[in-house]
Amino acid sequence: MNIRKVLSTILVILWMVTIFYFSNQQGTGSSRTSKKVSKTIVNMIDIKNKIPEEQKEEIVKTIEPIIRKLAHYNLYMLGGMLIIISVNTYINEDKRIVIYSLLIGILYAISDEIHQLCVKGRSGKVQDIIIDSIGIFTGIAIYLAVKKIIKNIVDRKKI
Repeated sequence: MNIRKVLSTILVILWMVTIFYFSNQQGTGSSRTSKKVSKTIVNMIDIKNKIPEEQKEEIVKTIEPIIRKLAHYNLYMLGGMLIIISVNTYINEDKRIVIYSLLIGILYAISDEIHQLCVKGRSGKVQDIIIDSIGIFTGIAIYLAVKKIIKNIVDRKKI
């Protein structure tokens, strides 16, 4: 087995383990993490400390759900890229690479939400599966776009 197959597969597994870790946090732990990120963002925006603390808390409450959904999207976008890179080391047909990558990513998103049903204070949401799937699709699309750009550059050098 070549090193690219091994390394790309290990990266996908590490990504999956990371998702599992985040999903295994109880509701309060998960909320605490996203609240910290939201507070950090609000404090970065309020450089001159002109926003009163009670207003900052209101802003944090408002943006926290958005931060959570963006985290889902971005983590799965990365996953989409990692998955297609790995699948590409096993399969040579472009159409099958994309289909298998989408299937693996979406099935993992579904299994992640089912997993969350078993974690105290968490719930599985169809909305999250949709967001995760869009992230997977975006990651795959970015990979394909970069691959095409690289191919065009290489082809131009040959002329």
